[in-house]
Amino acid sequence: MSMIDYNKLKENIDTTVAEEIANNNILGCSALVYQYGEKIFEGYYGNVSCDSIFRMASMTKPVTALSILLEMQHGHLDIDDNLSKFIPGFKNKYVGKIVNGELISAKPATQEIKLRHLLTHTSGLLSADLIADMQPIPPEHSVTLESYANYCAKNILLSDSPFERALYSGIAGFDVLARVVEITSGMSFDEYVRENICQPLDMPDTTFVPSDAQWKRIAPLHDKVNGENVVRHIGKATFENVPLTRFAGSCALVSTLNDYSHFAQMLLNNGNYNGVQLIRSKYIELMKTPHVPDTVAGIGPGETWGLGVRVIKDDQYLTKGTFGWSGAYGTHFFVDPTNKLCAVYLKNSYYNGGSGADTARYFERDVMTAVR
Repeated sequence: MSMIDYNKLKENIDTTVAEEIANNNILGCSALVYQYGEKIFEGYYGNVSCDSIFRMASMTKPVTALSILLEMQHGHLDIDDNLSKFIPGFKNKYVGKIVNGELISAKPATQEIKLRHLLTHTSGLLSADLIADMQPIPPEHSVTLESYANYCAKNILLSDSPFERALYSGIAGFDVLARVVEITSGMSFDEYVRENICQPLDMPDTTFVPSDAQWKRIAPLHDKVNGENVVRHIGKATFENVPLTRFAGSCALVSTLNDYSHFAQMLLNNGNYNGVQLIRSKYIELMKTPHVPDTVAGIGPGETWGLGVRVIKDDQYLTKGTFGWSGAYGTHFFVDPTNKLCAVYLKNSYYNGGSGADTARYFERDVMTAVR
């Protein structure tokens, strides 16, 4: 049985964070590690405390994926359902092509978008490429999930036919999934997440719409400009340029270290938190199973997509089968079923964020090199 060496873990994290703060790479951060149901480590550094609330960015996506799986458990949908079953405008989508600097409709998609494609970033819907960049969503169509999804259905050309390529859909894919949850449940997405996930998991500070008291606890958004620390101000937005009224399932939750650790513990415990079975274990198994084979373009040698999560295919710092995700402002978490541990790291910074952030890789290294 592999166990974490607490002294080694603390030394690793303390040393790394001190260097990052000294180099103005972060203003502060927090970290928490659980193993075998016990809290092994909890630390707060720099300008954050246990009361700090963080903009979670794309760490919203696993919450949205779980919402889809809850609706599947309720019999309201299946991940292999066509998206057009819920939003008819997504039937008969076309793939775009850039010709002489202009985006044109090139050919019909070879198949319909399925919910599975959205969950695994293989839908071709506003993926991270030039075709997506040439199709900005007008602000008047970005106010609600309904208006956003309907605009995408009617107007957006796909980058690829579904399941031709795995390419990250930073916003659209999971906002459309959130709209599907609204349709199948009859609830607004913020209400759905609050009642079906946050309340059962004791996550009182996880929300799409912070209260006045919660806004006062939001961690400042750090940036590094010409080697110096600066604070970026985006007003009362949980994610830049995303209205609070949209409840964006891609990026718009805020949370605390302890709140999100409850979510991570539930995933580690196959849907169970504090004796409450939030979702049946087979759905957590479905989430963490690799769903995109190497034959699909865009899948690298070491990792692939589960449902809303990155899944490790080969032992690295992280063990094969580890799953989790990150956020644009530097949030990061992973769940390691083999070593029965989960770990959450939170910062809020424009500098060096996202899934490839140095701080995310350092955190993985610092935790896993302490496993004995």
